[in-house]
Formats: sequence, structure tokens, C-alpha cells
Amino acid sequence: MAKMTYGQLHGVIMNDNTNIENMIRGFINESANASVVAVYDDSLVLVDTINEEFYSCNYHYNPDTLSVILEGFDKIELEEDDSVDFKVAVKDYLISEDDEPRNLLNSFMKTLNKSKSAIETVVSEAIADKDYSNAADYEELSFINAEFEDLRESEFFKNYQERLITHPLNNVLVLDWENPVAFTLLETTEPKAYINSQSKDKAKKLCSTKDFKKKMCAACKEFVEDVDEGGDMLIEMFSNNLSLFSLNKTELKEAVAKAIMLDPQLNGEYKKITEAVVHFISNDDGFQYLRESIDIDDAGEDEGEKKAEQKETDDLNSKVPADDSEKKDEGEKKDDSEEKKEDEDKAAELTAEDKEKLVSALKTVVEKVTDEKLKEMAENLLKKFDVEDEGTRPEDVKEAVRFLSI
Repeated sequence: MAKMTYGQLHGVIMNDNTNIENMIRGFINESANASVVAVYDDSLVLVDTINEEFYSCNYHYNPDTLSVILEGFDKIELEEDDSVDFKVAVKDYLISEDDEPRNLLNSFMKTLNKSKSAIETVVSEAIADKDYSNAADYEELSFINAEFEDLRESEFFKNYQERLITHPLNNVLVLDWENPVAFTLLETTEPKAYINSQSKDKAKKLCSTKDFKKKMCAACKEFVEDVDEGGDMLIEMFSNNLSLFSLNKTELKEAVAKAIMLDPQLNGEYKKITEAVVHFISNDDGFQYLRESIDIDDAGEDEGEKKAEQKETDDLNSKVPADDSEKKDEGEKKDDSEEKKEDEDKAAELTAEDKEKLVSALKTVVEKVTDEKLKEMAENLLKKFDVEDEGTRPEDVKEAVRFLSI
């Protein structure tokens, strides 16, 4: 009797060809110009729903990242079927006991068109539930994008074009029937959702603004009344200003205290509130998830804090039995190895000049494009870069690069 864990069985089911086929159909169905007609072995037959042309391609499924790559697009040239057996038409004619000779020709033509009708039926079924929400005049966008030759030849742009295949987005926009297309079921394939090597100065400037102090006071007031609601407000603040994670505990306490100590409702207990809020930020699971998904410069940590943390670690290690200590060392080595792998795999950080090139190109598209859908898409991308935060969000960059690569 074969034995499998629940997890192993779930993996088999998830990687079943039927589920992979449904996954591919779903993603391609959301594209602007394609639908899946057939899936066989490791190949597909797709139909260009705009030009009514057929293409074959290969697909590769990666179970680790739940992603698919389509490549090797080859246009299928359809020809009239010259292998139809005339005897079939004669047989149909005789069975019908029809005495009109011209109906023999009609019977032959009907037999000849059976294959074509069958193809049309398959195509109709393939596009019956197609999602056209991404439909737009991408030919117009392609014409405008041709102006950005310098941008498209830049090193960072090419690197992110490659990253669209190795670390794909979780949607498909449009197929050009030449270049590979990749997509994933995961929300993101990026090991780091945010990268900023010079964020501390930015964070300190942010903490001195009236807007930050106002939002911090509002969050602290809610936190005093309801920890969960207040915690959600704090998480939202940090999500929108990820550079705040570059502050060490001392700097964070100072920022919170300065924000609330002049508020008449909070100043009486500002020390206790500050301690509680900073403790929450340091230990809450939601904050921990955010902290692990970003890569920022934390070199500004106080030497005193570093020594205190090291002393605490040394004290704990001195009390751990030898065997347990060895296991702990192995675990730490594994964690270090995984962290090193993530660092090597993370996306490149954009310079201010790189960002300006992307923003300039997107603004040009907004100014020149006449298709309202494309204008809306370019404006939405611009909003993601129209922020004071100097960090790099790889998912946003990939979306912009994909749009400007069309």
C-alpha cells in the first residue's frame, strides 16, 4: 500500500496536468489578445483573438514558484483540406436518395467544410468567457514606446526585462507572439518587496513633518482605545513609508514621543504610550512580515544596542547545553545561507536617474496616447512612482518596464 502525507497528496493534485492546464487557460484568458485552443504534452495552441490567427508554443511549469513560461511561438498557416474523400460525399448523396445531381456538389462542399466548422466551434468555445478588461490599442502604445530607445537600451531596463521571466508578475497583459511570456500564481516572486540603501535620512525628515505627526497622533489615540485598530493604522503608516524601518529603537522612540508629546490628549502618558507603541512595532507579526520583505540600510543602529543584543545572545548561548548549542549553530548557518541566497536573488536598486527615465517615459505616453485604457494604465503606473520615498519596489518597476516594452 502506497503511503503519502496530506501535503504530498496536495502537491500531486496541484501539479496535476488538468490543474496546470486550467491555470494557463485562466491567465491567458485575462490577456488582451489571446485564448487557449488546445493543450497537449508541454505545448499549446493559442488563437490571436484580434487578428484571428493561430500559434503554437511550448510551456514550462515550475512547481516551486507556481509559475509558467510560454516561449517558442510559431504561427500556424492554415490551408484548405485537400484530403477529403469524395466517396464520403457520394455515399451521403446515395443514402439521401436525392435525384438532383447538383446536390452531389453541395454534399461534397458540406463534407469539405466539416473540419473548418469544427475549428470555428472550438475557437468560439475558447473565447466565449474571455476577459477583455485589458483590451486596448497596444499597436498605438508600441508606436509611442519606439521613441524610448535610450531607455530600452539602458542596463537597468534590460535587467528588469529579464526579471519579468525569472521573477514573473501574477498577470498577463498582452502577447506579442515573439518574446517569452511568464506568469505566476503567487502574489509576488520577489525575495525583497522594497529596497533602499539610503533610507535613514529620508525617514528622519519624514518624522519631522506635520503630516507624519498628525497621523502618528491619530494612530496612537486609536491604539490606546483599541490595540488592534490602532495597530492596523500603524501598519498602514509603515507600509506607505517603508523607510521608517531603517530607524533603530532609540530613533523610533524619539520620533513617536515628539509626535505625541504636544497633543493634549496624549502628553500626560506620552512615555507609556511611546513604550507600548514601539514594543508593538518591534514584536507584532504584521510588522515582522513587512520587515522581512524589505531590504534597507540599517547600518545606523546604535553601537550600544548592538553590544546589548550581542551580550544577550552570548548570555543565552552560555546557558544552552552543548548538543542544543550545536543544533542552534546549524540552524543559524541555514538561516544565514537562506538570507545570503535572498540577497543574491534580490532585484537591482534603481538610481534617481533611472526612476526619472521611467517617469518621463510614462508621462510621454499619457500626453500622446489617444486610447483611454492605455492612458489610464500609464497614469496608474505614474502614481506608483509619484512618491517622495526614494526606495525601489521591484513589482512596480517590472510593471512599468513591461508596459514600456510593448
